[in-house]
Amino acid sequence: MKIKSLFAKTTKVIAKNAPLGLTVAGVLGLGATAYLSFKSAKRFEEITNDLENKRAIKEDREYIETKIHDKGIDSLTDDENSYWEDAKNVEINRAVVIRNVAGAFAAPVLTGTLSICAITLNYMLMNNRVKGLTSVLAFCGYRVEWTMF
Repeated sequence: MKIKSLFAKTTKVIAKNAPLGLTVAGVLGLGATAYLSFKSAKRFEEITNDLENKRAIKEDREYIETKIHDKGIDSLTDDENSYWEDAKNVEINRAVVIRNVAGAFAAPVLTGTLSICAITLNYMLMNNRVKGLTSVLAFCGYRVEWTMF
């Protein structure tokens, strides 16, 4: 019996204070979202820089290909020749880029979504409580009105 009564009291306290807890959790979650977004910006910058470097290498490779096409392979300098060999292996894989960007922003998006859900749930709980209180007061007022006349 003690466990049942303890569980019932705990449930009642949690239900009574749920809006406050949800509001606090939502606000703290929004703060965590801002912090995680700030940290993710550095990772996103690294992804962007890597992608820009790969694109620059591809552009240089296209320039060298044009030079080879126009003047022949013998027209390349030693540096261009070694760069040409290294640039052959550079490929931009869109799936990997999308996965990296999604991984960088998954935590901030998740915490932001959960925070907004907590605040919305708080609003819905409070709205239902106000509706219930309003209906009870309206009924009591209706009964008092009938008894007065």
